[in-house]
Amino acid sequence: MIDLGAHLDALCRRNRLLLPRVAGNFAIHIPGGSTWVVVTQGRSPGVRTELGDEVIDFAISCEADVLTALFGGGDVDLSREVAEGRVAVAGDPAVLVRFLELAERRSLLDVRSGT
Repeated sequence: MIDLGAHLDALCRRNRLLLPRVAGNFAIHIPGGSTWVVVTQGRSPGVRTELGDEVIDFAISCEADVLTALFGGGDVDLSREVAEGRVAVAGDPAVLVRFLELAERRSLLDVRSGT
């Protein structure tokens, strides 16, 4: 399993100049576990472990294995996961999609450059 907090932080650092393209902040919660807030807007973008005064445009609460699949490039049927009660979402999911696209774009660039 990936260290999601470290993974999110690394993605934010590597893509700092592109974070405004995400066009929203989002929160991730693992029930009985951790919470992360990814701030892509404003003066201090980055990852937090608690809510501040930032507007949250999207929030997801789900089990760790679903998050691992999402951030590890696995195939996740979010509609099914929501229907089964393993995932709860609120807000605009396009915010998370745009953040994940930054990660994918970076991965493709790494492959092309050989890093």
